[in-house]
Amino acid sequence: MQSSAPTPTEPPEPPSLAPRTASALREGCLEFLVFGLKEARCCIFAGSFMAVLVVSTWMPLGPLPRWRVTSARPGGSSS
Repeated sequence: MQSSAPTPTEPPEPPSLAPRTASALREGCLEFLVFGLKEARCCIFAGSFMAVLVVSTWMPLGPLPRWRVTSARPGGSSS
C-alpha cells in the first residue's frame, strides 16, 4: 500500500490590483470634496457658537441670563 502523504499546497495568489480607472479617480475626488464640505460645516457651526458667546458678553440681554441665549433650541423653549 502506498502512503499518500499530503502534498504541500501553494498559497493562493493575492487578488490582482487593477489599475485605477478614471471613474474610480473621479469617485475618490468627489468623496474628498464632500468630506471637505462636511468639515467646513462643522467649523462654521463651532465658529458661530463661539461668536455667540463673545457677542453675548458685550451685548446687554436684559433680564435673560446669558446661558439661556447660548443654549436655546431653535423653534421654542429650551427646557
